[in-house]
Amino acid sequence: MSFVILSASCSRYDVNQSLIKGINEGGLGKPAISIASEYLSYRDKILSIVTEITFGGITMNAFHEAVHSSYYSTFKIETEFLFADEHYDAAVVMLMKCHELAQAHAYSIYLLQCEEHSVPQTGMDKTPQLKFDYKAGSFLDEIKLTDTEK
Repeated sequence: MSFVILSASCSRYDVNQSLIKGINEGGLGKPAISIASEYLSYRDKILSIVTEITFGGITMNAFHEAVHSSYYSTFKIETEFLFADEHYDAAVVMLMKCHELAQAHAYSIYLLQCEEHSVPQTGMDKTPQLKFDYKAGSFLDEIKLTDTEK
């Protein structure tokens, strides 16, 4: 691999216990989770990814957000590999792997926090591959452009 995992941490975990109670009692719809990750930055060989996880009850008309949490994952990247044109496809695959690992880190921490705060747990579906590919390619193009402007 052309990267090393440096850290995974939680920066925010907000719980509305009255909404949790309503979800547990069945009055706020079916429990649902939303997970979204974004490439945040790349500086000095460090890639940062933020993952937002929200949990709540979903009805036909609304999503009742009971938990909102944010997680940061950082990776040390081999710069030469990332910026070499002949490695573009492999670099996109590597960024996609970092994105996937960031979501796994976030979800693992989230589950521990759910247990600590008596929040019901739901499963997580993997983000579709096409979405990863687009985000990774766009981010790589953006940081390559920024690097050439230095």
